[in-house]
Amino acid sequence: MELCGTDLHIHNKSCNRQAQHAFITLAEQPRYTGVRLLGDTWDRSIGEADTLNDELTERLRNLAKQKPVTCIAGNFPHDDLDWLMSKAAFLAPIKIVPEIWDSRYRQLFTHGAQFDPTIAFWNHFKFVQRFLPDLIRTFLIRTPSSLAAQGDYSALVKFTGPIHQRAQRAAIDGHMTVFMGHTHLRQHLSADPVHEGKVEVLGSMGSGPYTYMNWDAGDYEILNLEVC
Repeated sequence: MELCGTDLHIHNKSCNRQAQHAFITLAEQPRYTGVRLLGDTWDRSIGEADTLNDELTERLRNLAKQKPVTCIAGNFPHDDLDWLMSKAAFLAPIKIVPEIWDSRYRQLFTHGAQFDPTIAFWNHFKFVQRFLPDLIRTFLIRTPSSLAAQGDYSALVKFTGPIHQRAQRAAIDGHMTVFMGHTHLRQHLSADPVHEGKVEVLGSMGSGPYTYMNWDAGDYEILNLEVC
């Protein structure tokens, strides 16, 4: 059985550090044979050096020496694929991948930023992302991460609705189940019986609601993370 979680946003001071540690403690249990993290595991916008040297990063690296730990790339400015690959040697033995497609069960594990029109727009400007990141951040004041950190869930629901709808459209068109994070809101979206397609959005470990998923050969269960 594998453990799945999303959006730890390691080293972001506005995130729930107790929940982050609780998730890794759960992952350390022998019953889990591997761990999948669905993006925005780190938060380089907070500070690259401090993020990579955070205690939570070290715990993940130590965990990866005992069982497979796979990190799916998140979105700019947190931990997009280019940045993660540039740090892959440091993060080893954690495995870095863009996403996971399991054809046996028609299940896609992804961060979900491709369904976000704001992120999709800025992904056309890789040069600006690389050399003028602060310029872009001025245009990313309202993001799922920032709204969740503020606890403004009314605004978050409104902001993320179109993202979830795009994810559901992709799931229906692809006759698949999409597991994603990014929006920091736990959601279950299922098509009617005529159309195959389902979306499971996991809650963030960085800011509530805190959920995780047990995955075993295509079967899965999404549970609340107990944080004392």
